[in-house]
Amino acid sequence: MASDRALKNRTPIRPLSIAWLVTLAALTTFLWCAYDSYRRFSETAQRNLRIQELRGQIIHLDEALTMSARMAALTGDTAWEARYRKLEPDLDAAIREVLGNSLGVETTRQTDAANEALVKMEHAALDLARQGKLDDAKSRLFNGEYVRQKAIYSEGMDKLGLQLTESARSAMETEKKRITLQLAGGAVIIVALVVGWIAVARVVDQGMKARQKLDKIERDLDIARQIQRGLLPTKIPNTPGFEIEGWSQPADQTGGDYFDWMELPDGATLITLADVTGHGIGPALIVAVCRAYMRAATVDLGVALEQAVSRVNDLLQVDLPSGRFVTAAVGVLRPDMHEMMLISAGQAPLLFYHAATRKVDMWAADDLPLGIAPSITFETARRVRFEPGDALILATDGFFEWANDSGEQYGTQRLEAFVRAHGHEPPKTFIKTLHEDVVAHASGSTQPDDLTVVVMKRTASVTAPGPATERRAESKQSLASS
Repeated sequence: MASDRALKNRTPIRPLSIAWLVTLAALTTFLWCAYDSYRRFSETAQRNLRIQELRGQIIHLDEALTMSARMAALTGDTAWEARYRKLEPDLDAAIREVLGNSLGVETTRQTDAANEALVKMEHAALDLARQGKLDDAKSRLFNGEYVRQKAIYSEGMDKLGLQLTESARSAMETEKKRITLQLAGGAVIIVALVVGWIAVARVVDQGMKARQKLDKIERDLDIARQIQRGLLPTKIPNTPGFEIEGWSQPADQTGGDYFDWMELPDGATLITLADVTGHGIGPALIVAVCRAYMRAATVDLGVALEQAVSRVNDLLQVDLPSGRFVTAAVGVLRPDMHEMMLISAGQAPLLFYHAATRKVDMWAADDLPLGIAPSITFETARRVRFEPGDALILATDGFFEWANDSGEQYGTQRLEAFVRAHGHEPPKTFIKTLHEDVVAHASGSTQPDDLTVVVMKRTASVTAPGPATERRAESKQSLASS
């Protein structure tokens, strides 16, 4: 009996059973902790992605509200106020959601005060516009105080964005540490260690797939950038007596600016500079469409320039999503007559350099941007006359809106002074020097918007000088006769 009890006690059933139970309990605990960490990691990642999406919405809605208020002040059209009232709750909701998903992150008092000041000025301008007091309404939104408060608010939102990014990074690091600790605990038991490495392999595999997707996106963006760059002119147009240069540098891989020129059969040259709201792949697609529309609308010499631009506006108005529009300067240069017929659809300022006096004319936009409203009649073409050495400079707002770390923009006044000092330079040298001057002013701050500029300079003599610019008083002419 004693011998039987000793043999029974020496059998491995009980130790194995205990070992299996302990192993199973440890494995179950490890698997549950790994699943919980993976779930938390996924939730954190999704929350961070949502925050980034909301940040983009906030930027878009803020610009849309500013534009709507200003357009209401400029036009008196109540549709712009209706659009403003419709988008305002969306912006408030987006800000509340992004702050609600980011514990410990909040806007500063200065940013909130600037936001309140902007809202107060915009509401006041809307009330004045509704009463038909457009001049008073414009004075509320096109003054130094509004610009200053806008800069303070934008800077504050940028800082908030940095805080959100840091908060997201910290949350992701915390979840990564949790996963690492779980893997370390699972190493106590070989089976748990193996399962842990399988989980790690799964996470790595998912990371590799995500990396592959990101690499594919990068490759696609590079291809898109190459295609977009290929749409820009590669040859200088045949314009005897004129030097023409164009240059563009997007803020991202792809941009929302473009310039183009096309030689017409009668010896004239169509020159276009355009700026789609925003920058990136979306505006880049609009750029390609706008360029195709502009070329197709102007290829028929029997169509007046104003009518061609109106056609492009109608086509873009149908295609563009809400909140998108295109500012453009479109002109037909006739080298033999030393003049250009020019239409500015929301593109400003237009700078004209007089070589004889070194005076600079800075013209505002003549009409609304393209794509905002259908059936716009463009009746404000300018007849620009070039004397020897005179130059016309078309530049997008990326130049004069680029601010340094102090929030000070390059500004149109500094741009005008630069043209006055460097307008005598050849176009290629002028563009290079302008870019260097703007970069020096930015003091290392990131380029916020696309940069595009076109310079047309007359080099040959003229036999019949005339005024630098005059409004067209005669009836519309076709592209062939304009």
